[in-house]
Amino acid sequence: MAGVVHVLPHLGGKDGLGYYACTVLTADDRDEKTIDPPRSSSYFRLVLVYKYTRCGFTAFRSYSSEEGSWSEEAKVTNARLGNIQMGLTDDSLTHNGVVGYGGRLVYWLSKNVVFVLCLATLQSTVVSMPRSGNGQTFDMLNTLMGLSPNGMLCAIQLDRMSLRPANRRVPIRVTTCTDHSWWDTEELIQVEQSLPEDVGNVRLRWFCEKSGAVFFSTISGSNPLRSEMYVLNLETRVVDKLVSDDRNSNPWAYVHGYEMDQTAYLASLAEPEGMEDM
Repeated sequence: MAGVVHVLPHLGGKDGLGYYACTVLTADDRDEKTIDPPRSSSYFRLVLVYKYTRCGFTAFRSYSSEEGSWSEEAKVTNARLGNIQMGLTDDSLTHNGVVGYGGRLVYWLSKNVVFVLCLATLQSTVVSMPRSGNGQTFDMLNTLMGLSPNGMLCAIQLDRMSLRPANRRVPIRVTTCTDHSWWDTEELIQVEQSLPEDVGNVRLRWFCEKSGAVFFSTISGSNPLRSEMYVLNLETRVVDKLVSDDRNSNPWAYVHGYEMDQTAYLASLAEPEGMEDM
């Protein structure tokens, strides 16, 4: 794949960051209510929330590709997160957020809550995540967040499941927000019929919201273990197995799912000019 690398101005010294989370807004995030749409289709805006350990408040800055510079620091008001939730551990605030409402809201998953930031007012809200009944640690490893086809925030989770052969049940739960309530509608999709009989572990991996695809992995068998990757189409409820690996290791530990449209995919296959001379 080829692309353009943007080197952003350094934030250091008195502007040094502590714990942080960020996400990128693009021209594709705008909608019909966008007041000041970007001038270029290649526009991006990096938004950053971070916490000063010495001051204890949550701050905000953003970098715009159109301006070519960082914004002034501003204070995030209303809700706040503690050091553990803003930390860089497995159960902390994720660096990649979900952009909704035409680029006006950003959602970050943190432990068992969602940190919601309004970019226009810099007011924040903390909302509890749905519980699966499998325990908080399990939920933190098996919760994905994204937008539904109608643009509403949704949570993809493994519901209470059983891997016993006599009573095997592996439901994927989709809980969606509405304009009236958080986590208002719930749907269960059973996937156990697509899994091997000797499955011993299931874990959610990635949610590609534009295509409605949920990726999850399994570990099955013994001596050697088999690790397999599956994809669930939320619209058709069809499960397909993508790949199987027989190594006694986790082949997905350093893999991250990435979604692109067909035009971008075909462009990535084109060899850049001068590449043959490199």
